[in-house]
Amino acid sequence: MVNLTSEQTERYSRNIIMREIGGKGQKKLLSSHVLIIPGIYGELFASSLYLAAAGIGKITVIGNESLISYLENFKNEVEDLNPDVKFNVLPETHLPNLQSKIDVVITTLPSKHEYILNNNFIRGVPIVLGSVSDGKGIMTVVSDRKRLQTYISNHTINNLFPTTAGFLGILQVVETVKIILGHKHLDEPERLEFDLLSMEFKTTRRDET
Repeated sequence: MVNLTSEQTERYSRNIIMREIGGKGQKKLLSSHVLIIPGIYGELFASSLYLAAAGIGKITVIGNESLISYLENFKNEVEDLNPDVKFNVLPETHLPNLQSKIDVVITTLPSKHEYILNNNFIRGVPIVLGSVSDGKGIMTVVSDRKRLQTYISNHTINNLFPTTAGFLGILQVVETVKIILGHKHLDEPERLEFDLLSMEFKTTRRDET
C-alpha cells in the first residue's frame, strides 16, 4: 500500500479527516483500480471525474475506437484534476489482458456486458451496475453472473432527462468507494431506485422486488 506524501496529505485532507476514510482509507483508494465499461457517456464523465477527485489510483475505461479518440482530451482533464490518478482508455479487446488487479467494475446499460459475462478475469469482482430511463434510475451491486444476467434481462434504457446519467455516475462512485473501504456489505443485496423529477428515493432488497 502506498504511503502518503505531504502534498497528498494536504490534497486529501477533507477525506482524511472523515472517520470513515482516514489516512488508511485514503491509501486504499490510491492503491485501487476501477474499471469502467460505459454504456452512457454522461455516466462515464461523471464517474471518472469523481473517482479521480476521491483519489482512486487507477481508472481504466474500455471502449471502441471512436470512444477512445473522443476521450483523448478528457484523459488530460482527469489527470489534471488529480495528478495521482492514472487514467487509461483501452480497446475492448484488451480486457482479458489487463494485468493489474481490478477492485470494482462500474457499468451501465446498454453496454457490451459479454465482456463481463465471458471473462474469468473479472468474475467475482463487485460490479456497480446502473440503468436510467427518463428521470428515473436504478443502481445495484452484483458479484456473480446469474444476478448480472437477471438484471440485464429486466432493464432497458429509453429517453433520458439531461442530468440523470450524471447523477447515476456520482452514486456509482459513492458505492465504489464504500466497497473499496470495506463499508459495503456485498452479501446484502440492495438496490436503489430514484426519480429526479419527483426527488423520490427508495432502497429495497433485491429479493423483495
